[in-house]
Amino acid sequence: MAERTLTDISFTSEESNWYLLPQTGFNVTLQVDRFEKDIKSGNSLDQAFQKIEQDIQGFKTEYLCEGLLFPIVLDKQIVNGRQRIVAPLYGNQLLVEAVSEKERRGAIKKSVEDVEEFLISAPQGSMALLTNPDGWSGYSGITYQDTQTHLWRVMEDGKPMGFTVRTDMTLAQNQKLLEYFGKELIKRGSTEDQLVEIVSTPMFIRSYPGQKQWQFEDLVDIIKYTKGSDVAYKNRPFSEIYQQLQNPQKLWTLDTTTQKLTNELKAFIQGRLAGESYKRQDLEIALGITILKLVQAIRQPQLNYPSARTSYQLDIHPKQALAGYRTTLSIVQMLPGCNGGGGLNQGAEVFVFAGSLIPRLAINIPFTQNEDTSDFPCGGTKKDGSPCTYIVKYGSGIRKCPECGNEAKCA
Repeated sequence: MAERTLTDISFTSEESNWYLLPQTGFNVTLQVDRFEKDIKSGNSLDQAFQKIEQDIQGFKTEYLCEGLLFPIVLDKQIVNGRQRIVAPLYGNQLLVEAVSEKERRGAIKKSVEDVEEFLISAPQGSMALLTNPDGWSGYSGITYQDTQTHLWRVMEDGKPMGFTVRTDMTLAQNQKLLEYFGKELIKRGSTEDQLVEIVSTPMFIRSYPGQKQWQFEDLVDIIKYTKGSDVAYKNRPFSEIYQQLQNPQKLWTLDTTTQKLTNELKAFIQGRLAGESYKRQDLEIALGITILKLVQAIRQPQLNYPSARTSYQLDIHPKQALAGYRTTLSIVQMLPGCNGGGGLNQGAEVFVFAGSLIPRLAINIPFTQNEDTSDFPCGGTKKDGSPCTYIVKYGSGIRKCPECGNEAKCA
C-alpha cells in the first residue's frame, strides 16, 4: 500500500471531531482561530505560526512534563512612538496583551501594566514579583489549580527577563510572601476579594549603585522560605527550579522531536496556503495529530502504545491510523495532570492559553444552559447554631465557606 502523507489527511475527519482534542489541555479551536485572525490581519506565516509553536512548547513543558519553572522571554521595543515590553518568541506581542481584563476582575492586567512601566525605567539588577494563587480565576467555571509566582529582572544588557515559579502555596502563604516584603494586607472580605488584593500587589525591588544585586535564585529562596518546605509542587523539590535556572535556555528551546513535528506542521500549512487549497479543518486535523504525536513521544511509558513516527507519513491503513490517534486521545484524557479522568460532575482539568500570562492548569466545571448561575446563600450553620448568611458568588471555586467553615455547602 502506498504511503499516505498529510496531503491525504481528509480521511481522518471521519466519525467525529476527535482532532480538536476535547477534554485535554490543548485548545485546537482557539489556536486555529488566532492563527486565521493573524493571517487575515497581514501577519506573515512565521509570525502567526510562532504563537502556535510556543504554545505547543508551553503545553509540553507545563502540561505533559509538569514543569516547575516557565520562561517569560521579553525585550524592549518602540511601539507607536513609545517604549514597550514585548514577547519576541510570541510574535512581539505586548506583555500586557497576554492578560485578559476578565482574569480576577482585571487586577492582574493592571498589575502587569505597572510591572511593564517599572521594567522600562528601572536600572539593571532591579526585580519585580507578582504572585497569583490558585482558586477563583474570574472566568466562568474556571478554578486555577496551582500558584504561579511571576518574577522579572532587568538584566545586565538592560533587557527584561522573566520566569514563573509553580508551587502549591496556599492563600495564606501567598499573603505571607507579600508580607515578607513589608506589604500590609487587609485580608478581609470573601476569598475572591482576598485573591484580588494579592494579585493587585506587585512588589518592586529597585537596584541602587553599591548594593548587592538581587538574582532570580534570591526570590526563589524567599518563596521556599515562605512555604516552609523543600517541596515546591506535587512532591517535586525546589532543587529542580534552581537547577533549571542554571541553564534556562532549555526552557524555551525546542527539543529535537518537538522541533521536527512543528517544522512538519509549518511546512504543511505553508504548502496549503501557497497552493490556495487551505481549509480550516485541515489545519485543525494537522495540529491535533501533531499534539498526539508529541504526547506519544513524551508519555510513551504511560501510554503503553506503539511510538508514533516523527513524521506525517502514514504507512498503515487509514482506519488503523484513525483508531490509533483516537486511542491515544482517549488515554491522554485520563492521564494524571491532563484534562478528563473525573467526569463532568467533578470537573475536568483544562489549560487556559488565552487571557493568562502563561498557561494555567485549572478545573473547568461545565454547566448546562438551564443551570442557575446566580449567586447563592451558603445554607450552612454557624457554631452558635445560627444560619450562615454568607453569599457565595457563582464560579468562585469556594469549597469551604469562609464564614461558617462547612465543607461542600459553598461548592
